Amino acid sequence: MSVPEIQTEQTQPNRGKHESANEQSTSDNAETQTEPSATCVTAEQAADTFDIAEQTEQPNAKVNTEVKTEVQPKVKSERIEVDPHLASQIINQVEFYFSNSNLPRDKYLLSFYESDPENMVPIPEIASFARMKKLTSDLVTVVSALEKSTKLRMNAQKTHITRIESLPNQINLSKSTIYIKGIPLSSTLDDISTKFSEWNAPVQCIRMLRQFDNKSFNGSAFIEFASEKMAKAFVEHKRKWHSEDENELIVMMRNDYFRAKKEQKETKHIDNNDQDKENQPEIKKRKAPTQLGPHTYKKDLLMKISTLPLSIDRDAIKTYVESLENVKCKFVDLPENSTSAVVRLKEDSTLAASEVIEKLTESKKEISKGIVPQLSVLTGEEEDKYWQAIFDRQDRREANLGKGRRGGKKQRC
Repeated sequence: MSVPEIQTEQTQPNRGKHESANEQSTSDNAETQTEPSATCVTAEQAADTFDIAEQTEQPNAKVNTEVKTEVQPKVKSERIEVDPHLASQIINQVEFYFSNSNLPRDKYLLSFYESDPENMVPIPEIASFARMKKLTSDLVTVVSALEKSTKLRMNAQKTHITRIESLPNQINLSKSTIYIKGIPLSSTLDDISTKFSEWNAPVQCIRMLRQFDNKSFNGSAFIEFASEKMAKAFVEHKRKWHSEDENELIVMMRNDYFRAKKEQKETKHIDNNDQDKENQPEIKKRKAPTQLGPHTYKKDLLMKISTLPLSIDRDAIKTYVESLENVKCKFVDLPENSTSAVVRLKEDSTLAASEVIEKLTESKKEISKGIVPQLSVLTGEEEDKYWQAIFDRQDRREANLGKGRRGGKKQRC
């Protein structure tokens, strides 16, 4: 069975000023989210860290770790009766904010929690989160509902709240988490939460995995249970999302998923190496070494990509080029504030630069929304000049190492 791919880049939570790092999964209206990720991580890295959730701040924004010092709005003294369903939603949402799943990775909320001697967080701050405001904008309703929480406690003035149990120093949730694949792509977090309730399988957290390119739900999720025993019990039973579905859901323990992914990747690497060996004579014939002073290089490895948007980055360019099968980039040279880049292919790439350009041109593939870049091969004097610059950097680096110099920034060729 081929193990589905995990996408490590996830969508940002829908927050007001600051929403929780992960959205709640156990409440009826709350929505959780996955990754990690913003920077992109490999499946192996995700297996080690399980950090596939986005952080509190918006993309590229710095986290403000300074806790607000202004006086928080006072909570009215009266208490009201809250609709049981709404009260349950409020309690579940706030308990999730303070849970082991969310609090350690929510930098914004954690800054309040750790800065207070009693780990108290202002209730008005919690109530300002976007998902809380979807439930109610009335602070008295929030406080009245939270009085019935069995996991949280408020101060005497009912203005601040925290966990009843202290936050553990070490948290390992991987053993109580499963991976599930085959969920309808149109599903929302509420749909997933409802389905698990129908299965009589209460969950602690749902992390929906997203496509890397368009951030849409990819039909898979990590589901966290209260214990390893509950997670294993769920995996043992075969299930379909709808009874009339032809295929069963793919369900496995989270650690088993990453182990299978690693084995699949290693097998693919071996297969690619075998294919490279079969094509090696052809590659060597096409890329005969060219002498440049004391150095040699293989031709047709450099391609220039022009008319790029200023917002483009090296990873996007690499992904664009490597979208072709068995094409491997060694380095992307993208100067700052430049609309053109030079891509250097690895010598064992199955296709030469000219062949890559031909295929990309035929497909009219976009590198960014609405942008089809101009592609050309570096040849002749332009090609020699580029390689000479690389060799000069290598020679200087080797000379410096020979003199015993240490420190300084490493130059990447």
